[in-house]
Amino acid sequence: MSKSVLAELDAAIFERIARESERQGRTPGDVLGEAAERYLARNPKDAKPTGAVARTWGSMPLDQENFRELLEVEPDFLDA
Repeated sequence: MSKSVLAELDAAIFERIARESERQGRTPGDVLGEAAERYLARNPKDAKPTGAVARTWGSMPLDQENFRELLEVEPDFLDA
Protein backbone atom coordinates (compact mmCIF):
# COMPACT_ATOMS: atom_id res chain seq x y z
CA MET A 1 0.00 0.00 0.00
CA SER A 2 1.43 3.36 -1.01
CA LYS A 3 1.21 6.59 0.96
CA SER A 4 1.62 10.12 -0.31
CA VAL A 5 4.05 12.63 1.12
CA LEU A 6 4.53 16.32 0.49
CA ALA A 7 8.18 17.36 0.74
CA GLU A 8 10.03 20.56 0.00
CA LEU A 9 13.28 19.84 -1.87
CA ASP A 10 16.17 21.98 -3.01
CA ALA A 11 15.57 22.91 -6.66
CA ALA A 12 18.82 21.28 -7.82
CA ILE A 13 17.95 18.00 -6.10
CA PHE A 14 14.46 18.10 -7.57
CA GLU A 15 15.91 18.57 -11.05
CA ARG A 16 18.31 15.64 -10.57
CA ILE A 17 15.41 13.43 -9.47
CA ALA A 18 13.34 14.55 -12.43
CA ARG A 19 16.18 13.82 -14.89
CA GLU A 20 16.93 10.44 -13.32
CA SER A 21 13.30 9.37 -13.29
CA GLU A 22 12.98 10.39 -16.96
CA ARG A 23 16.17 8.51 -17.84
CA GLN A 24 14.90 5.36 -16.12
CA GLY A 25 11.33 5.70 -17.37
CA ARG A 26 10.05 5.78 -13.81
CA THR A 27 8.11 8.26 -11.74
CA PRO A 28 9.91 10.68 -9.43
CA GLY A 29 8.07 9.00 -6.55
CA ASP A 30 9.56 5.63 -7.50
CA VAL A 31 13.07 7.12 -7.58
CA LEU A 32 12.55 8.84 -4.22
CA GLY A 33 11.08 5.67 -2.72
CA GLU A 34 14.09 3.63 -3.81
CA ALA A 35 16.46 6.27 -2.45
CA ALA A 36 14.63 6.25 0.90
CA GLU A 37 14.76 2.43 1.05
CA ARG A 38 18.52 2.47 0.39
CA TYR A 39 19.10 5.16 3.01
CA LEU A 40 17.06 3.33 5.64
CA ALA A 41 18.84 0.04 4.89
CA ARG A 42 22.21 1.73 5.51
CA ASN A 43 21.01 3.63 8.60
CA PRO A 44 18.54 1.40 10.44
CA LYS A 45 16.96 2.97 13.50
CA ASP A 46 17.42 -0.20 15.49
CA ALA A 47 21.10 -0.59 14.55
CA LYS A 48 23.25 -1.36 17.52
CA PRO A 49 26.14 1.03 18.18
CA THR A 50 29.61 -0.34 17.61
CA GLY A 51 32.99 0.39 19.10
CA ALA A 52 34.62 -0.29 22.44
CA VAL A 53 32.50 2.13 24.47
CA ALA A 54 29.26 0.81 22.99
CA ARG A 55 30.29 -2.80 23.60
CA THR A 56 31.36 -2.18 27.21
CA TRP A 57 28.97 0.66 28.11
CA GLY A 58 32.04 2.65 29.09
CA SER A 59 33.19 0.10 31.66
CA MET A 60 36.82 -0.84 32.06
CA PRO A 61 37.38 -4.40 33.22
CA LEU A 62 40.54 -4.15 35.36
CA ASP A 63 42.08 -6.42 37.90
CA GLN A 64 43.17 -4.90 41.21
CA GLU A 65 46.78 -4.40 40.14
CA ASN A 66 45.86 -2.54 36.96
CA PHE A 67 43.28 -0.49 38.85
CA ARG A 68 45.91 0.65 41.36
CA GLU A 69 48.27 1.50 38.48
CA LEU A 70 45.53 3.52 36.82
CA LEU A 71 44.97 5.50 40.02
CA GLU A 72 48.70 6.22 40.26
CA VAL A 73 48.84 7.51 36.69
CA GLU A 74 45.45 9.30 36.84
CA PRO A 75 44.96 10.39 40.48
CA ASP A 76 41.75 12.29 39.66
CA PHE A 77 40.21 9.36 37.77
CA LEU A 78 37.47 8.75 40.35
CA ASP A 79 36.61 12.46 40.63
CA ALA A 80 34.99 12.54 37.19
